[in-house]
Amino acid sequence: MTLEEDFEDCEKTYRKETGHSTSRVDEMVKRYGLKAAIEGLIIKGFDSSGLKTCKKHGILDKSFESLVLRYPKEFPVAVRVAADFNLKHV
Repeated sequence: MTLEEDFEDCEKTYRKETGHSTSRVDEMVKRYGLKAAIEGLIIKGFDSSGLKTCKKHGILDKSFESLVLRYPKEFPVAVRVAADFNLKHV
């Protein structure tokens, strides 16, 4: 599976399990590109409502933080460190 395919799967699962829209993220991806959008969301901080929602619904494996850690070569070290921190402190 590619990063892009995994991203689509994460969004699909998020929408199905939570009933929430992913339109804000989709707009960010269109504007900045997939990696930059994910990086921006991860660096934003561990108080992300999306991450909290993933935890609440038992789908942390579908969070963008988990996505970053599954594809470490695709993201800078700072983003991987932030993703790991966010997951540990959500």
